[in-house]
Amino acid sequence: MFSSSRRPPAALVFGALLVASCAKGSGGAGFVPAVVPPDAGVTPNVAPRCGADTAPAAAGALTASPASGSSSEPAVRGGDGDGGDDAEASGDDSDSDADATAATPPAQVTAMPAGPGDLAITEVMLEPSGAEAESEWFEIYNTTAAPKLLSGLTIEDGYFDAQVIAATPAVVAPPFAYVVLVRDRAAASQSLVPAGAIVYAYGAGVPDNEGIELDAGDAGDLSLWTGDTRLVDVPYGLWDAAFVGRSIELAVPGSAPDVLGNWCLAGTPWSSGSDEGTPGASSDCSP
Repeated sequence: MFSSSRRPPAALVFGALLVASCAKGSGGAGFVPAVVPPDAGVTPNVAPRCGADTAPAAAGALTASPASGSSSEPAVRGGDGDGGDDAEASGDDSDSDADATAATPPAQVTAMPAGPGDLAITEVMLEPSGAEAESEWFEIYNTTAAPKLLSGLTIEDGYFDAQVIAATPAVVAPPFAYVVLVRDRAAASQSLVPAGAIVYAYGAGVPDNEGIELDAGDAGDLSLWTGDTRLVDVPYGLWDAAFVGRSIELAVPGSAPDVLGNWCLAGTPWSSGSDEGTPGASSDCSP
């Protein structure tokens, strides 16, 4: 649907040469696994793909405090603190059991850093009808059955402006889920982007003319990196893909994001009075 007659910008060619092996190891700062609350709707993760900089203890995906009666330190201690009346401490089993149950915290799920193939950039709103660049946003899809940590990844645009996604609070993509990263939360709200789909604002505290810009011209490019390894790249500036108020969508999340033929223009508004696109949901168009 897009024309691909434009010459690739030098920035893209240079960017492609930056791809490095995941085995870089000590060359990058290791990621710290994020603990996701039990009500986040995610499932336990597997061990990390690249473990050179990851502590062995982080490989355990599901952790919980020991159950009452285990060989570890008990959740509830008997007695009144003076060690003088053991019989009284054990005299009411029902109270002790109730206290032990109440003192045992819920299980926690660990989100591990993403590796190549784990994430896809599936939608880019590069020319919204609202204010620019505040109203720009893009969407990431977690292709795996485990929660993936976005914190620590680097967002880079076609001008080589880069931003590392903040570690606190942890930014996580749930399994098989679409999440949205916006330039500005207030502008996203005015544009009716679903608040529940937004996990991060990459322009917070950044002047309008600085930071990540989803340029609509030849320099347009969007990529995600972990250290020196590029996870995904969308060179949309080559495609004449800028249409005011319409996002571009990767029709199938598992398809190559750097191939023009795998993308299409959004066909319907996601809400009454909104631009056209599907932020936080699957594509509504086909290439």
